[in-house]
Amino acid sequence: MNRTRTTMKIILGICLFVLIVTSAKADKCRDEVLLDGADSVMLCALDTTDHWWAITKPFAGAYSLIIDGEPSPKNYEDLRIPVFSPNGNGWAAYVRSVTGWQLLTADSVTPIECTDIGDIAFGQSGEMAYSYIEGTNEVIVFKGNKYRVQQRLSSLYISPDGSRIACVIGRVGGQYLVTSTGESQQFDEIKLAGFWYDGTTFYAARQGTQWKVYREQEALSGVCEAVSELTINPTGTVAAAVCTQPQSAQAYLYSDEYYEPLESKRY
Repeated sequence: MNRTRTTMKIILGICLFVLIVTSAKADKCRDEVLLDGADSVMLCALDTTDHWWAITKPFAGAYSLIIDGEPSPKNYEDLRIPVFSPNGNGWAAYVRSVTGWQLLTADSVTPIECTDIGDIAFGQSGEMAYSYIEGTNEVIVFKGNKYRVQQRLSSLYISPDGSRIACVIGRVGGQYLVTSTGESQQFDEIKLAGFWYDGTTFYAARQGTQWKVYREQEALSGVCEAVSELTINPTGTVAAAVCTQPQSAQAYLYSDEYYEPLESKRY
């Protein structure tokens, strides 16, 4: 009987705790109207930077972009999903009117003469790059400069300090790592992960059947059969790679805090 009473007291205590916590959370909840429903909502979402956006359709053939309750300066014939900077201080989106494509930001509208649009990318510092197609070339605009490339094979990466941009391109016979300051030697294949904090690139590349992990031009690893995983954190201070050999695989952790990469057991 005493054990039963004790069990009941525990259950009642847990229920009371849940009720108190639920009531406390309920006191902090509130309702807020973001859109009044006057226009049809085509898409809407909450970005990871806590900004919300919506694409509405005021009438047939017209679209409007709303960012945090602020509508775009006018309606457009077409527009794309906005891209936000990691620090939440900036955003950009491609929009199209009768005069052609434009790059829309919070404080500017930039006309673009192009056959098609490309990508928008932001660095950790908020620095932006965007691209568009001009004939057979892709034009990448970064820090006021234009870089023309063909056959881009990777995403656009911006260094954490906003000083450099990089991507992988293909040419007859191989692949190259192209940055705003030059390009790498030719490789048969390149996997670009991003930048270190100091603006140096982090990638893996293959010559023939041999893969290596690189920091700019410096090889960080020995020869391996493949690099199955490659990643670097957003601030460029820690990176990791999984290198495979026949019958085994091994993970490596890279950081300036280590004299040599930390190695896992072979699996």
